[in-house]
Amino acid sequence: MQTSVRMDENIELTLNANEANALIKLIDLATKAAGLQVAEAAVHLTKKLQEAGASLQEEAAAEEGEGEGGEA
Repeated sequence: MQTSVRMDENIELTLNANEANALIKLIDLATKAAGLQVAEAAVHLTKKLQEAGASLQEEAAAEEGEGEGGEA
């Protein structure tokens, strides 16, 4: 049975902050172990994880801001 995935298809993965940080650490260890062979993929995936975390922090900050000054 052959399984193939097109590279332009997206998958969704849900991680909490601790899991995302652990995954970044694993990517870092893999890069140190395998070197330049995995460096490009490691940078790409780490950036995606960091961008996702940053966007969640921005959303949380925006929600906090809406709740503070909206009602008197």
